[in-house]
Amino acid sequence: MSVLCLQCCHCHVTYLHQLLSVTAILKSSTMASWDIKVSILLSSGQDSVEQSSREMPANEGAQVILMCTYTTSGTPYIFWYKQLPNRSPTFILSQYTTESDFKKRFSATMNSTSRTFPLMIKNLHVSDSAVYYCALRPTVTETHSTLIQKQRKCSVI
Repeated sequence: MSVLCLQCCHCHVTYLHQLLSVTAILKSSTMASWDIKVSILLSSGQDSVEQSSREMPANEGAQVILMCTYTTSGTPYIFWYKQLPNRSPTFILSQYTTESDFKKRFSATMNSTSRTFPLMIKNLHVSDSAVYYCALRPTVTETHSTLIQKQRKCSVI
């Protein structure tokens, strides 16, 4: 079994406040199932995103829901990204739009009461094995034409 590693402190994603990564790990040579391992990147401030489950077994062709719970003092702008090994993160969707490559099998619905934005992936493919980020933005604020980057602290669970 090969394990995909993610070092959250080296994520190069602009304008993201919190990153939640879900590393899908291929379990068998038959490509029948994989586990999803979660790493959480925490930063300072009142805004945050959290993942409730640490592992989630799944079979090819099945459906999974990746939970994203958020806390923010402002209007929530939540995004999901997918990152393959040695590649930059790819935008999947936000509460307002879904990238065309993901429209058939990926969806998410914002629940402002429970403050969740779960990502549903239908009909799992082996190619879905990746790192997934739930992100709350922004990490950069503008004050009188001066950009200020918020500090990030990294914690891998």
